[in-house]
Amino acid sequence: MTGTVENVYSKALFEIGLEENSLNLLADELEGLDEVFKSNPELVKLFSSPSLATGEKMAALERIFKGRISDTVFNFLCVLVSKNRIRNFSGILRAFKDAINEHSGIIEVAAVVAMPLKPEVKARLCQKLEAVTGRKINLVEKVEPSILGGIILNYGNMQMDSSVKSKLEAFGRQLKSVVV
Repeated sequence: MTGTVENVYSKALFEIGLEENSLNLLADELEGLDEVFKSNPELVKLFSSPSLATGEKMAALERIFKGRISDTVFNFLCVLVSKNRIRNFSGILRAFKDAINEHSGIIEVAAVVAMPLKPEVKARLCQKLEAVTGRKINLVEKVEPSILGGIILNYGNMQMDSSVKSKLEAFGRQLKSVVV
């Protein structure tokens, strides 16, 4: 669960996005920035460095981002940097996306699979999950060959594991208890 800092900042941005009718645009821009920060961790270090004056950080922000992102996102970055919260960026983004999904009646479900799902299988899975939850499903696929087959579904704090790997592990434990 995201912490208080993430919730406070994401809620403020969510309210602005709601007012401006730009929630999805903001989410797209924030996701792009998150990728920039993840691939350039030195930027986060720069913007959170206590040895650099806030004015210098703001000047760097302006040189790097001004005109490349919306004014709303730029101003939001300025607030995060001035309040020394840039290290919380990924958590804020997560909380922001959760708020958008909640507002839109969408549940994000992570599907861990051994190989990519065929479009028709993905569509049927979404239909079944929508029938069970009564909400629209945003299925995010993650390919992880180590599960061997089957699927692991994660949403909220729930997990359904029907992977071949977990079934083999359970069978192994059962076999050990009989043999030992």
